[in-house]
Amino acid sequence: MRTIHLTLIAAALFFSLTAETSAQTAPTTPVDKPAAIAVQKPLTSSPATTSPIYGGHWVLETLSGSALRLPAHTEKPYIAVGSNGSLTGFGGCNQLTATAKVSGSSIAITALGATKMKCTSTQAIESGLMTALSAATLFKVDGGTLTLLGKTKPLATFVREK
Repeated sequence: MRTIHLTLIAAALFFSLTAETSAQTAPTTPVDKPAAIAVQKPLTSSPATTSPIYGGHWVLETLSGSALRLPAHTEKPYIAVGSNGSLTGFGGCNQLTATAKVSGSSIAITALGATKMKCTSTQAIESGLMTALSAATLFKVDGGTLTLLGKTKPLATFVREK
């Protein structure tokens, strides 16, 4: 009987102390005044987030100056560059992913990877596209055409899909 009383007293003491502590540390806001809400101003866009290369699909048209020739019923290769630095796409057989650092008209495409399906009919195109992406140092957007440039020449051209 004695242990039951001590247990009840200890529990009552514990709850009364924690209730007081909670009441002392709880913030008080008058009922008639609403709490202030902090409003953040929107961030202003930096030039990098408004690059014309961002958004949409860029469908491959030429590689190293030669028009793209795909087998019948083959989806055209494309890339998409996000303002978050992502590059995704399709190489003709495999899905592509990379990191794209864009600054003005400069571009650096790194960490290029692809799924591992084997498609002999489009392998040369896909390899050429991946080589062009890795070698690109500059880009130019003229209307709906994107040109990836290396140090001395155009590597690939794309047309923005509508």
